[in-house]
Formats: sequence, structure tokens, C-alpha cells
Amino acid sequence: MLSFLSQLMAAVCLAAGLLLAGMHPVWPLAQAAGVLGLAVVCYRWPLMLAALFPGLLVIADGYPVTGQIVVNEWDSWLLGCFAGAGWGMAAMRENTAIPDNRSVGPPGSDDPALTSALTPALTPAGGVWRLELIVWGLLAVGTIASMLIGWFALPDGLAVDPFAVYFNRWNAVREGKGFLYAVAFALIWFVRVQRKSDAKRLLTFFQIGVLTALAYVSVGVAVERAVYQGLFDFTETYRATGPVWTMHVGGHHVDAILVLGFPLIWLGYRLNASVWQVAWRLAFSVLVGYAVVATLSRITLALVPLEVVALVAVNRGGSLTGDGLDGSGTHWLKRLGSRGVWCGVGLLLGCVAFASVLQIPTVRQRFDRSAQSGETRFMHWQDALGRNQNLVTQWLVGSGLGTVPTRVTSSGQRAYPPLQLQASADGESISVVMKPDWPVYLEHWTLDDGQTPMRVTGTVRSVGGPSRVSLIRCYKSLLYSYATTSKRVECGADQATRFSIELPPLNATKPGLRWSAVQSIATHVSGKHPVELSDLKLEYGGQLIDSFPTSKWMFTCDEHLTWRTKNGPLHVLLSSGLLGLAVLGCLVIPMLRPGSWFRSAEVSPIAIGLVGIVLMTSVSSLIDTPWITAMTLSYVAVLGTRSP
Repeated sequence: MLSFLSQLMAAVCLAAGLLLAGMHPVWPLAQAAGVLGLAVVCYRWPLMLAALFPGLLVIADGYPVTGQIVVNEWDSWLLGCFAGAGWGMAAMRENTAIPDNRSVGPPGSDDPALTSALTPALTPAGGVWRLELIVWGLLAVGTIASMLIGWFALPDGLAVDPFAVYFNRWNAVREGKGFLYAVAFALIWFVRVQRKSDAKRLLTFFQIGVLTALAYVSVGVAVERAVYQGLFDFTETYRATGPVWTMHVGGHHVDAILVLGFPLIWLGYRLNASVWQVAWRLAFSVLVGYAVVATLSRITLALVPLEVVALVAVNRGGSLTGDGLDGSGTHWLKRLGSRGVWCGVGLLLGCVAFASVLQIPTVRQRFDRSAQSGETRFMHWQDALGRNQNLVTQWLVGSGLGTVPTRVTSSGQRAYPPLQLQASADGESISVVMKPDWPVYLEHWTLDDGQTPMRVTGTVRSVGGPSRVSLIRCYKSLLYSYATTSKRVECGADQATRFSIELPPLNATKPGLRWSAVQSIATHVSGKHPVELSDLKLEYGGQLIDSFPTSKWMFTCDEHLTWRTKNGPLHVLLSSGLLGLAVLGCLVIPMLRPGSWFRSAEVSPIAIGLVGIVLMTSVSSLIDTPWITAMTLSYVAVLGTRSP
């Protein structure tokens, strides 16, 4: 029966993955091929899921090209991975003669240096543990219930509308999917870890996936600074985001992967390791350290040195991996408290690193404004919490997943959503309505030297009174603009105005622009009334390069405090209530049992990363971003593992 259910769920995952891939607006065939390819890989080597899960969450996002927010590339690809892993495990249960290499990975994928400390301490148990089924099943049921509450509480909207999704019912799906993907990963993980031959390799594959994502982001941050500001030019405030496209509305998303991933560089490290093992870890740490500084994020600049302190302090007997996966030996937290000398050494290293970074003027300026920023956030939290209106139901179950942006924005003076697609009465055309007083930009990105004139044509109609639209051309990173040139279009009240404006070439004398940068063509409402844009076309060098609406249009926002809580627990309280907080708290229970991997010093780097991201949620509502939710909960699943 269990085998049949596994195969049925695998078939459902594959069908759903192919369906989402077929709906891809730019490369549906390649997306579908990826689904099938990953399904084959995870069928042949189910343990590859441990590496693919964290890697795809971070890397597989094509938002600047597709404009998709509800559905990302990693959605369909992970469904393909789940399908392959499900079929692979079902085949193993039916045929015990299948060689163990199916459960290991591609030939030669084992890295002895990464797994030398991991011994096969587990024995087959033949089933998922009851406690794990209870707590993770409770999370799945609670997530679906909260998604339904949010779905019916929010207004209707188009799933393909990338501009209004944060304020319609599809935002409940966007937030909830991160929890559901994590539940699927956790259940597969718990089944696989019970095989003796798999246990010592699971952490290796998981580490490889996380470090691949970490390298991708860190290199992206370095390249971004090299293009826009200069690799070592910190004379001006420039907060790099790297290729983390969910930061188009701000947040600490790039900081999340840095804090989660940095400790895993040292997972499996021994002080008697080879020179090569020491060299790549040190080089990787330097790269990540540079990325941490480049973000200019105060919380990240504080947390990563603390992670260094913890990593050094946990050390005992020349190894960071002294205790078995069965929980034998000293609990890593007790070790952290008892190793005064190592804690002092780690604290010294952390203080030296932090003091050195503070010598950079732009970093010091960021910390000088900490008190003002903290006061602003505290007042924002009080205001958001006060909107519970003392209703018992809101305190218990919240208002539903996806409703926080609407709740936080509703008491302000701004009309929402800031942008929204709108179909004509005959359904023949689609326009976009842009609201005033929002620092929101409708953008088209292209790689170009910016030296050829660009013509923008379209129709604009003001709603409710005269207004104004600004057309902007600039070199653009996710948070900053350079060499900006702009022109305005005036429009009378409730009158359609046809415009055709040529935006001149850009001035490429910005010192930091070492190579050709991303060029942005953007529109922004600079008047006092909403406007409706339609039939928008871009001509470059006399040739049509894009027209609206297409998947190549996206939006960025310079201010996100107005629709976010900037506090993870508060976000959960508003969306899912006290019951939601309780359900998340239940996930800690498996970690506290004797024999759990959380109690083992071998996986202390994973625990340190989890503690870091939990501390980061005190100043950022990371849990509203599905890939961060899924990745964080995958850490919880790993640490809650116990030998049967």
C-alpha cells in the first residue's frame, strides 16, 4: 500500500511539474526537459534530492526574464525531483536486490574529505517515525488551512499578474508553497536516512547543494560590485544583492543564504585535513566574507562573526565533528558553553573581523543609523500588531497566508495594489494601472551599451484627475540606478493621451561601470492620480524590441516597509495566529530528543546556520519568501533526524 501511494504521489508530482513547465512564458520546452531530466536523475540516485533541493531553490529563478512571482522555475523542477525520488524509493522497497549505488549518487560523487567524519551509525527501520509524521503532517494541514483562509479573504486576481500578486489571493499560494515543499523534502529525507548506506552521505549531498547556492550568490555579488561600483571601492554606499531576484521589493534575502550557508563550509572539517581541504575552505570563507561586507547589511555583519565564534568554540580535540550521528558524546551546545578557551579565541577572531569591517566608512555610516532604523521598525511593529483589533479569531488563526501586505497597507494613505493588470471590456487588450505615491517602477531590462537612442510609444490615461508619467532610462542594478535620463508625459483628467518619446543615449562616465551593465527602461507615476498605460512599445535603433504586456516586464519598489512587517514571528502571528506559531514550534520537538542530529557536534554548523537565520527574522519577515521558508525548514528537518 505504501509503495502504491508513493508511486501515485510521484505521478501527481510529475504531471504537475510538466503542467507548470508547459505554462512557462519563455522556454516551456527547456523547462519540461528539465523536469524529465531531474526526474530521471532522482530516480537513479534518489539521494541527489538532498543536493538539488537547496541548490534549485536559490539558483532556479528567472524573474527578470519571465516576470513570474507566483510560479518560479524551481517549482516544476523540484516537482520532477520529488517524482523521481518517489519512484526510486518505491522500486527499492519492491526489489531489495537493487544495488546500493542507486541510493548513493553519480559514480565518484563521494568526497572523502567531506564525509570522513560521518560513520554509518544508522540501521534500517522500514518506516517513517511517528513523531515526524505528526509534526510535519500538522505543518502541512495547518499550511493548507491558512492558505484557504487567505484565499477567501483576499480579492480575486490573475495568477499571471506579476504586479498585483502581493495583494490578491494568489499571494496565499505564493507564501504557502514554501512550507509544502519543505514538508515533501522532510518526509523523503526521513525515509532515506533510515538506510544504513545512505546516512553517511545525506549530509554530504545536502552540504554540496547549499554550498553550490552559496557560491552562486557570492560570485554574483562580487560581479555586481565589479560592474556597478568597483570590486574594492567602498567610498559610496552600495548594497549588493547578487542574483537574488526576490529582492526586487527589498528585504534581507541575499543575507539569508549567506547566514545559512557560511557555517556549512566547515561541515566535516578536521584540523588534520589536507592542505587542499584547508585551502578551499579558507578561500570560500574569504569569498563569502566579501559578499557579507558588500551587502552592507548590519544584521549580517553582526551574525557572521558570531557564527565564526560558535564554529571555533564548538571545536574539541582537533575536530569539528567529534561525536556520532547517533547523538553519542557531548551535546554541541554544552561543548559551546564549556570550551572557554576556544570561545575566547573565536570571540577574538570575530571581534577583529568586525572591527576591521567597521573601518570602512560606508559600513560605519550604516551602523551610525542603527538607532533611528530600530526606532522606525519598532513603531512599525506596534502599528502592525495593533491592527489585530483584539478579535479572538485573528489572535488564534490569523487572517490567512498572503494577507499581511494587504493588512499592513490598508490603514495607510496609499491606494493598493500599486500596479495591476486590467483587461479591456472586449477582452482584446490588456493595460496596467499604476497608483500614485508609490516608489514603484514598471521596468524592462536589457543588456546594452546604452549608446543608441530608445523610443517609447504608448497610450496613457489619467483616472480621476490630471496626472503625470515619467519615462526613465538608466543603467540599473536591482536597488540602484546610474546615468539616469528621463522625460515626462502630461495627461489630462480621464483623457487618453498618445505619446512617442525618444530617450537619448546614456552617459557611461560613471566610474564604477567597468563593463556593459544592465539597461532599464522604466515608467513611474509622478502625478497625483492613477494612470492607465496601454499599447506600450520599445523601439531600439528603429527596431521593435518589446511591447507590453510580455513576460519581460517586471517591477521594483524602493520602499517595502509599508507592506511588510520586517519581523518573522509577527508576520506568522498576523497571518496564522498563535496556532501558527505553535505549529512551527512543534517542529523543534524532534530536535530535542535524545539521539537527534541536533545534539551531535557533527552537524553543529547546520545548527549554527539555523540559529543565525532565526535571529535574522527578528528584523526581517523572511518567512514570506517561499524559497527562504523551504530552505530554512530543510535545516530543521536535517537537525530533527534521529537514528531509529
